[in-house]
This record gives sequence, structure tokens and C-alpha cells, in this order.
Amino acid sequence: MKGEVNLFTRPRRFGKTLNMSMLQNFFENSGQSPAPLFQGLKIMEAGPRYLSHMGKYPVISICLKSLKQSTYKSAFYCLKGDFENQ
Repeated sequence: MKGEVNLFTRPRRFGKTLNMSMLQNFFENSGQSPAPLFQGLKIMEAGPRYLSHMGKYPVISICLKSLKQSTYKSAFYCLKGDFENQ
């Protein structure tokens, strides 16, 4: 899908965090090549169309798991505080 933003939803214990970590490791520009992490996997055989994106982008990972406030406003300020502390 070519949406501006994609939302991944799955049941509990379905590998959401593992999947998001894998995507982060693939796309994130961390200063080190992610290629060693993916050696021997099918993605390395996918060709330049996909591999040209490896390690090229800034990645922001947000966990909303701890936001259990009773109002939108208080949840917003907690999330804002998380960003300010990064």
C-alpha cells in the first residue's frame, strides 16, 4: 500500500513488535550497515529495487502501550513529554 501512514494491527502475541523492529533495522540510517543482520534472508535476493532503501531513512518508533490516561488531553501531554525526553 502506498499510504502516507500505515497502521499495523494484529492480535496479542502475533509478532507486531518483532515486525516493527525488523522494519526499523532495515530502513534506519544508524551509521552502520544493516546488511549483516539480513544476510541469508530472502530480502537480500530481492534486488536493488528493495535493497536501495536499506539504511537510508530516519525512523521514529513510538510505543503507545504505556499511555493509559483517562483523557485525550492527559495522554497527549504524556506522549509529548516522551518526545521531549528523547
